[in-house]
Amino acid sequence: MPGRRIPSGSLARVAFADGRLELEGRITFETVMALDRQVRPWLAGATAANLQSVTFMDSAGVALLVEWKRLATRSGRELSFLNVPDQAMAIARLSNALGVLGFGSDERKRRGSGAA
Repeated sequence: MPGRRIPSGSLARVAFADGRLELEGRITFETVMALDRQVRPWLAGATAANLQSVTFMDSAGVALLVEWKRLATRSGRELSFLNVPDQAMAIARLSNALGVLGFGSDERKRRGSGAA
C-alpha cells in the first residue's frame, strides 16, 4: 500500500531572512516533522517567526512552536511569534500554553508584524 500523499498546496514552507522565519501553508501533524527539519538550521539565528501566511495549524503545529520557544529559551535567546492564526491561539489557550509561547494574557502582542 503506498504512503499517504499530502495534497499539493498543503505543505508547510519556510523562508529565512534578517532573523525572521516566514512560515506558510498548513502546519499539521502531517507536516511538522519536515518543517522542523527545514527550520532547525536557521533556528539559532531566528528572533521571530511570522505565521501570517499559515493557512491552518493544528495542535501538532502549536506543539512545534512550543518546542522552538523552549530551544530558544534554553540557548538564552528570545523567539517571538507574529500573526499567529486564530485556531492556533485557541489551542494554545485551551492547553495553557499562552504563557509558554510568550503571549501571556495580552494576545495583542501576537498581531503585529514588528515593522514600524
